[in-house]
Amino acid sequence: MKGQFVLDKLLDVKEPEADQRIDSVMYEQPREGLFRVLQNPMIWEVSRIGLDLVFGLYRRRSNVMQNWGLLENNPSIVDVGCGIGQYSDVTRGSYLGIDLNRDFINYASKRRRKNPNASFVCDNAASLVDDGSRFDIVLMVDVLHHLSEDAGTGLLELASDLSESYIVSFEPVKDQSNPVGQWIIDHDRGRYIYSLDELHTMFEQSPLTIVESIPLQLGFINSRAILAKPK
Repeated sequence: MKGQFVLDKLLDVKEPEADQRIDSVMYEQPREGLFRVLQNPMIWEVSRIGLDLVFGLYRRRSNVMQNWGLLENNPSIVDVGCGIGQYSDVTRGSYLGIDLNRDFINYASKRRRKNPNASFVCDNAASLVDDGSRFDIVLMVDVLHHLSEDAGTGLLELASDLSESYIVSFEPVKDQSNPVGQWIIDHDRGRYIYSLDELHTMFEQSPLTIVESIPLQLGFINSRAILAKPK
């Protein structure tokens, strides 16, 4: 049970209930106010649609994967921390979205039910490793900044075990070029916003090799797109 061993070692906690085991590492409780409102999957989707229309939140990330040539030949994808499954249509191959937010998973299953290649499971990456699951691409969008450095490195180790070809990570970075972007980052619900050097170090300490690392501007936010592969 390598996957769960990695997870337990990083968490150093008692075995949680099956439906509470976090995806890859740590499931943060929402803060008060707006963050708690956004826990409603319908409200979350409306907010994401707005951000995509204005800033290209999803379109630009999908375009990066397309430009990297990752979406040719309909790859199989596991989307770690998938939320409500906005990336389930980037491939015509099999897509598995995993998340520990059961409300989001239930919503995604109903919302994307017309996609015969997409499925959603309330589970974590460690369980998939222990099951021997493998995918062409492991996708992680806005996941690492919710994890400590050790936990993030552990997740990347699990991603390496799950990947047949590539790991794709999209992350905001700590240092922003404008005050609005900096305010947004300073008030993000993720507790571990990393600098670019810190992100690269996390990958270097994992069983992964960075193939590409490019800046990606999402509205006011400076973010990073990282393509890696198992060593």
